[in-house]
Amino acid sequence: MPYTEFVIPSLKQDEGSKAAFLSASPLLISGLAKASGFKQHVIGTIISENGEDVNPNSLKIALGIEWEQEKNLYDFLVSEDFKAFAVHAKSFSAAPPDPQLYKTDLEPTAIFTAPLTEVIRIPMEEGQAGEVQLIWKQYIDAIESKENIQINALCGTSLNLEKKHFVGIVGYRGIEMRESIHESLSVGEAKGKLEKLGANSFVVSFSKP
Repeated sequence: MPYTEFVIPSLKQDEGSKAAFLSASPLLISGLAKASGFKQHVIGTIISENGEDVNPNSLKIALGIEWEQEKNLYDFLVSEDFKAFAVHAKSFSAAPPDPQLYKTDLEPTAIFTAPLTEVIRIPMEEGQAGEVQLIWKQYIDAIESKENIQINALCGTSLNLEKKHFVGIVGYRGIEMRESIHESLSVGEAKGKLEKLGANSFVVSFSKP
């Protein structure tokens, strides 16, 4: 099964720190490209979190990565390339990064290349996986019924978080498509059920290198 990672770095928001991040990010990307088991990555700007638009003057970044195996991420985090990037990161990071690795049912290529990507993460208690999966399916069914098409979506469970999380990811053709879909009552009801389970979400516009 594929291994999909998301990282949302906590960045200082002064202009110097934002410029430092943009200057140092190629160092991280070049290190990733050499990492064992690395398959692909995307990086993009988060435009909303939990339904609230992100301030356009803020720099909110999400990084998506696919690995061949679970151990590839852990090996990269102790590599010399990552250590070199971490030295630079101290100047612009407000907090240490929190990489989240998921074992997903599908490869993330389709959602990584979508113009707009929605990522929904839900904390799970013991024995709750079946309930979460059922409501996630209702959410996807409602979206597909609204558009009368099969959308690109995948889901999975976390591997490296202290509390187990479910992740569900949807790729959209753009902002207008997503807004139109979320006007649907059935989509709103299904999303509300996910939120009652503690879901948090972000919407990102990825760009593939």
